[in-house]
Amino acid sequence: MSRMKQYLMEDEMDSERKKCQRKSKYLNGKTKWIRRQILLRIALILLCCLAAVIVFLFFFRTGGGRQLKRAASMTGEITAPEQAETENDGKTVNYLGKQWVYNENMVAILCIGVDTERFPAESQASDEQTSQEYIGSNQISDEQTERQKNRSQGSYQNGGFADTLFLIAVDTKKGNGVLLPISRYTMGMLDTYQNDGSYGGQEEMQLAYAYAYGDGRKESCENTAKAVSRFLYGIPISGYAALDMSGVAPLNDAVGGVTLDISEDLTDADPAFFQGNTLTLSGEQALRFVRYRILEGEELETDNNAPRMQRQEQFLQAFAKQFFQQIRKEPGLPLTCYQLLKEYMVTDITPSETLYLSTLLADHGNEISVVSLPGTVQKGEYTEVYVDRERLYEILLDVFYTEK
Repeated sequence: MSRMKQYLMEDEMDSERKKCQRKSKYLNGKTKWIRRQILLRIALILLCCLAAVIVFLFFFRTGGGRQLKRAASMTGEITAPEQAETENDGKTVNYLGKQWVYNENMVAILCIGVDTERFPAESQASDEQTSQEYIGSNQISDEQTERQKNRSQGSYQNGGFADTLFLIAVDTKKGNGVLLPISRYTMGMLDTYQNDGSYGGQEEMQLAYAYAYGDGRKESCENTAKAVSRFLYGIPISGYAALDMSGVAPLNDAVGGVTLDISEDLTDADPAFFQGNTLTLSGEQALRFVRYRILEGEELETDNNAPRMQRQEQFLQAFAKQFFQQIRKEPGLPLTCYQLLKEYMVTDITPSETLYLSTLLADHGNEISVVSLPGTVQKGEYTEVYVDRERLYEILLDVFYTEK
């Protein structure tokens, strides 16, 4: 009898155990199902967010493209040399037996470098140079205190002068980018203004001085863009960006530091800048590299700005290469850089336009090529650079027009 009870108890316990196992299995299965549902919903939410970001960036970028192209189309007549025959406000050209048509897909951005602080290594050597540096018939002072004095007095001629001028031309259909460096000593016809802002007529002087006629911000940029466009036979400029040199450091750091080769001895600027060295620049090194200008020796007899322009071109090309590579991994990088530069920059280019141009060049995988403007340097009381006008026009035809 006792054995029977034992069997019954064991059978009951076995039944309970199996029941618990079935319940545990059911609960585990339900838990896994709930977990899968949660993970699925999280994945769907993330996918929707990603899709929303992609759609936002697409329309944000597309809107920027439309704005730039619309700005490029709002232009007057494009002029030409005497031997060229033009139609349709200069957009159809017959020149040296060939016919050219203006490429409506072209967008041109003027980049203006403004240096509000001289590099320390220049200070001693540049004291005499600064006091003798003129633009046109107007003396220009590099001294920051003088600029501040002018601004406090409400003078219209208080913007200082542009230290660097670059034009970036982008074919929005092909995704090609061309960089046109323009020496700050390049001579051109400028609109001049009196201290009270009244128009003073046109005068031939260095293009860099166009920035001085204004407030050091929007007015100065617009005057400079107008002068550069006139110098380029009326080629339309879609937008401008004036960057204080101190903004180079955070821009460099945003891409993890620009890597480049040092092709000349610049150890006066930084001990690491010895000829043949390859290094990744820190922010401060990047600033020294693009700012440093030799102010003694043979270069003073010609154009002491030319070697610095070449270094700036080298830095820009290296930066662009790293920038475009990183955009493929980090699509929002152009907007990040735009925000970083806001305190250093004056521009009429919107964030959407910045995103559009950056991703356009990155998507096509094209590096920005550099086209130099040939000319002659005249060194007298002040430096003057005269660009070969016929050769300049041929360059503009190659960049902005299509041969039929």
